[in-house]
Formats: sequence, C-alpha cells, structure tokens
Amino acid sequence: MIWISLGFSAEGLLEGCRLRGHAVREAGTPYSLICAAASVLVRTAARTLGARPGFILVGEAAEPGLLAFTVQKFPPADKDWLRGVGDTLKMGFEDLLKESPGQVKLEIDKC
Repeated sequence: MIWISLGFSAEGLLEGCRLRGHAVREAGTPYSLICAAASVLVRTAARTLGARPGFILVGEAAEPGLLAFTVQKFPPADKDWLRGVGDTLKMGFEDLLKESPGQVKLEIDKC
C-alpha cells in the first residue's frame, strides 16, 4: 500500500507532499507500476517547483519507500502557478486511486 499525503493552504496552494510505502509488484518482476507512477508524479512536481525562480523546497528520500517535499518559500506573484502544479499533482494521485484503489491511500489536508 502507498500512503500519499498532500497538504494545501486555505487558499488551495500546495504546501507539501509525502509518499510512503510500496504497492504490489507486478507478477514476475521486481517492479510496481503504481509505485513508479506515484514516484514520477512526486519527483516531477518537486523538480518543476524547484526549477522555478524564487521557489525554495525541502525534500526527503531518506529510505526506500519514502519520498517527500515541502514548499518553504515562493514568490507571491506565482500563487496561481503553484495552485496549478498542486491541482495537477492532486489529479494524478486521484487517478491512481481510482485505477488501483487497493494499493493507494490518498489523504488531502487543508491547513
């Protein structure tokens, strides 16, 4: 099971993401497509945010099965852009949940 936690501000701005655990591996392989998809979503969001001027992120990948980041700072003029990245990440995880409900647990927090 993969536990995904997304944090959003009261304004709907992405504050952070935490991914923990592993999904069921595909038969005959050491891989899980669900794990790979979730990892790519988190990494892509983090890299997209981190590449934007003025954004400061803190990330964590201390052990296998753990991937997380928090948005520490961003330019106020980029609020709508940050909202778009968060909405895209949320939709990607909601799609994973629909397609593999027994392997994904999604928690969305409004702070």
